[in-house]
Amino acid sequence: MARVIVIGEYGAVMRAIPFNVAEAVFEPFWDPQLSRLSEWQVADDRRHGLEVRQFWCWVEFSWTRAPRSGPALRMQRSLDLDCSGYDRLLFSLVASEGAEVTVSVETDAGERHGRERAPALKREYGVELDGAAHIRAVRLEIAAPPDGGAGAGWLNWVGLQNRDLLERHLAAHRDRAQAMEHLLRPASVRPRMQPTLEVVITADELAAARRLHGAMLGRGERSPFTDVAAQALATDPADLVNDVILTAPDTRYGREREHGVGCIGKAAAALQAAVVLEDAELLRRGAEFALAAALTPVWDWGFISRFPGSAFESRAFLQGLCSSDLAHALDLAGDLLTDTGRALLRRRLAEDGIGAVNFSSWRHEYIHHCNQLALFSTGRLAAYGVLRGDWPRVAPYQELAYRELSESLEDIILSDGGFVEGPNYFAGTMARALTALAHHSRSLGEPPHAHLPAALARSDALAAALVSTDQDADVIPICDARAVLDSEWLALLAAARPESGWVTAFRSAEGRPGFALTSLPAMAQAERIPAQAPPAPALVVLPEMGIVASHRPLHGHTVKLLVIGNRARAGHTHEDKGSFVLEFAGQTFALDPGTTDYSDPLAGLLKHCERHSMLVPAGTDARPHPECPLPADVKPRAEGDDRRFAAEMDLSPGWDGWYRHWRRRWSSPEPSALTIRDDYELAAGTGVEWYWQTALPVSVDRQSVTITGRRARVRIEAPPAARVRVDELPLPDGAVQRRIVLSLDGTSGTVEVTVHLEVLR
Repeated sequence: MARVIVIGEYGAVMRAIPFNVAEAVFEPFWDPQLSRLSEWQVADDRRHGLEVRQFWCWVEFSWTRAPRSGPALRMQRSLDLDCSGYDRLLFSLVASEGAEVTVSVETDAGERHGRERAPALKREYGVELDGAAHIRAVRLEIAAPPDGGAGAGWLNWVGLQNRDLLERHLAAHRDRAQAMEHLLRPASVRPRMQPTLEVVITADELAAARRLHGAMLGRGERSPFTDVAAQALATDPADLVNDVILTAPDTRYGREREHGVGCIGKAAAALQAAVVLEDAELLRRGAEFALAAALTPVWDWGFISRFPGSAFESRAFLQGLCSSDLAHALDLAGDLLTDTGRALLRRRLAEDGIGAVNFSSWRHEYIHHCNQLALFSTGRLAAYGVLRGDWPRVAPYQELAYRELSESLEDIILSDGGFVEGPNYFAGTMARALTALAHHSRSLGEPPHAHLPAALARSDALAAALVSTDQDADVIPICDARAVLDSEWLALLAAARPESGWVTAFRSAEGRPGFALTSLPAMAQAERIPAQAPPAPALVVLPEMGIVASHRPLHGHTVKLLVIGNRARAGHTHEDKGSFVLEFAGQTFALDPGTTDYSDPLAGLLKHCERHSMLVPAGTDARPHPECPLPADVKPRAEGDDRRFAAEMDLSPGWDGWYRHWRRRWSSPEPSALTIRDDYELAAGTGVEWYWQTALPVSVDRQSVTITGRRARVRIEAPPAARVRVDELPLPDGAVQRRIVLSLDGTSGTVEVTVHLEVLR
């Protein structure tokens, strides 16, 4: 048997590398520099569209359809591995829920097997070694779920575990947490319930938040802080001390035993609620959460970012969030901390918070040109702000961080006001940037809005294009987005841009059940938000971003049509160039599925062109799709007013090997009528499938398909030669995506579909 070396020159025999006293890894799929994917034998099953590739911090796999027999994925690797000292092999992976996962291990003591159905989240599939001392091979088989549809997932790592040692290792966390006692002043100390540094919030802003909360109670509404307080007081902070910071609900990077357990954000949430409610017990609990984070040695996603011999790191997301938590504690609960407690928090902020963000800023130029620097800057500028009072030499570094953030915002908000990463990333990025800039302003003794970025004014066009007219949505969720945004994001954007569509989105969200503001900055800014904003323009064109939106009245309702193009190399995008979204009478008739939790394999499937309103080649074993991200500009040309709309786009770029030519035209001379015309010539395949995606009820009568909403309906007239069917596909939270499919034969031709919009009487 051939011998291999997995990490460095550790010797001729393959070794598992320990990352704690009880566990080790011998296949680090997450690190492309260390992983030995090429040494795994993967069965070539292209007939069901199987793809396997190394990507980011895992090995992705997917299939288009279930095979007629046997597993959808089969792979194995020969080894020469000493496993003495361990009693279990673990294969960490994510598979589509319901898939059957089988892990087989060939050892010196015989074959060992483990088989189980995949849950919705990542699982560490265990195989008992039963005294084996040597592993000769590992095999993985994944059978498609019973529904037989498309599937996806990823491989994280393969390793070994000693459960007796693990029990002792985990017990040590609680012992370490007992160090908290000398970091807090006695329970008899009564806090002032006012910010001591006025970096996270000022006394005036706190008073505004208390007024808003009092008004809610005066109207008989339930306090949004009731659940925050109950959850905080029911959680023992000592349970949150771990090797690494705990990050619920994100399960992509951590361990299965950590699912549902989170430390990130608990301090800030409890402390903000405490000062509004003036609850001393809750304030103390918030300080304890911050100390639990300070007593956790590694502020990172998991062991994969601190693996021995690996340079892999996943940027400073968690370090920025931890910094925000500790800054809240120093500002809002500083009088509950001992001198040692405050000194500990300052040190962790300087070394592990600011230090990590600076490292990411220095090493990765790209973070200055996407959403990431703004996300890191919230904690970074909060940390600088609370440190500068005691350490004056912090000031010039804070100024540099402020300049970097300002320059990044000017770069990432396009000249037309667009944003290449979609509405979720825009809203989150800007809300975090506004929070960071407010930290900076307050630390200088200036009003929170003293340093608003000039570039933000351009983004009113993005709001006009993407704020939804659907009564159940805030935005149209193109790219990696969701239809409903965080209420804090909406409040901060609406307060900063009071003449924009963000006000429309905020007021719409405010009227929905369950809406609540629970962050102090958002509550404090709510008084600045007007009752309504001007209506969206009839035609909104973002030529640099590559999207077009039309707003037209029809019998007292709004018809909104969004046409989706592409700016070259835009990130967090989907295979959806040429797709469209149709909203009518307060509902979405042609949808974009957006995304879901990145921990769920469904997030990968929702990117596919088959999930969007596209024209896709058919009749091939492989899955036809364009490049993603698309390296070319693909942008619509459009014209229109409050009555008519027309647009066209050449969609051929990026489809190399699939289309020789594809041009799509939208023609709507009046709001009640729309024609979609596709002219195409295939490079592969025997025909095409024309897709329209919706979540509303659908009925089919020969060549006519009707989508029915509460107040309106849309009728789609298929070409005579088309075969019509409706597929039902899963959406997040158990919802159903109904894909209307018009199948046509032929390697070239024209598909023309007529659409009628009607208001129900």
